[in-house]
Amino acid sequence: MRKSRPIELRINVFEINPVVERVSELKLPKELHAALNTTKSIIDRMMPLSNDVNNRDNDFISNFNWGQGYLFGSFVRLIEGEESSVLLKSLEQKTIDINDMIKEAKEGTAGTIKEKSFFCMQDNLLVMSSARNNRKALEDYINWVLREIAKSDEMCRFSHLKNTMDTIPIKDIKGIELSDALFSFCNPDEKQWSVQDGA
Repeated sequence: MRKSRPIELRINVFEINPVVERVSELKLPKELHAALNTTKSIIDRMMPLSNDVNNRDNDFISNFNWGQGYLFGSFVRLIEGEESSVLLKSLEQKTIDINDMIKEAKEGTAGTIKEKSFFCMQDNLLVMSSARNNRKALEDYINWVLREIAKSDEMCRFSHLKNTMDTIPIKDIKGIELSDALFSFCNPDEKQWSVQDGA
């Protein structure tokens, strides 16, 4: 019997910094949640990737949850015109779980999910999956939300925090779960893994 290859899961940690230093501190998770929460549907917070009217590719946060100072969410890049799996009616909802959005459909589709990432923010820290392909895109999208939806002149950038731990012994891992409302991560101050629920 052939052994299955292990699944490699890479989660990156970033520090959230304002582009311009100000007297008041940038409270991005709270401000971003407030801006996202003003939108009535996903369509209201879709950021076009081009000014070309014929190019309707978009980035957006498909789902977000706020609880106990943590903002959890999923970030998606939607490519129009390819064989599709995202229903147009899905984009008319306030939020939608990525697992519900990625399903086959023959009619009424909006496009194909090109990239996806899960993230969690607290204070000035950002933890995200698939950061190699999505860090800059998420940064650009959040700055767009601040500018276009929150009408704020704040801008942020994500600075990668250096990894101080090469590996985690397998016996120390109780479980890892990624979803729109749950994220397992290590608190650098407490030096222990914790699970936070976004509900």
